[in-house]
Amino acid sequence: MKEINEEFRYFCGPYKGYHGKASYDAEAQMFHGEVIGSRDTITFESETPGGLREEFKASVDDYLQFCESRGESPEKPFSGKFVTRVTPELHRTLSMRADQEGKSLNRLVREYLTSILELKNIDAKRTAARRSVPERSRSSKLKEAGIKNSDESKSGAGRTKKARRQKQSRHKNDKNGRRELA
Repeated sequence: MKEINEEFRYFCGPYKGYHGKASYDAEAQMFHGEVIGSRDTITFESETPGGLREEFKASVDDYLQFCESRGESPEKPFSGKFVTRVTPELHRTLSMRADQEGKSLNRLVREYLTSILELKNIDAKRTAARRSVPERSRSSKLKEAGIKNSDESKSGAGRTKKARRQKQSRHKNDKNGRRELA
């Protein structure tokens, strides 16, 4: 008999500036999690997915309380600085672009990264809207979410090209030339 693979990933936060992730350990039948973005080890666990959120919050609170009792500053989850390695050509290109736009290299890269994340968020919203809404009302749901529906055609009144082709293929002509539903 084949073994069943189980995988569960859980992400949570922000809570007091901290984020967490957890995964399921099938052998222990337990969810194990950790606070991410910190050099200090902060863990949490729960037997149920529903308990993960509260255990995450309790672990963060315990960590902050522990630091306070020792008179230490808790580590900030993210400093706002990171180092990345790029090719000399890319470095030169970005520096020249920043200079042309009258910006610092840091500002240019920050704007680029922000715009990439915004585009990914738009794609995620579009995907979520399409999955959660029946075919006939997707267009209105996308409009509510503030997303332009790329599937709309000018004459289709919100119906996708695929939907129009499917409707056309359901009809056929009978021997007298009249259309009937297939």
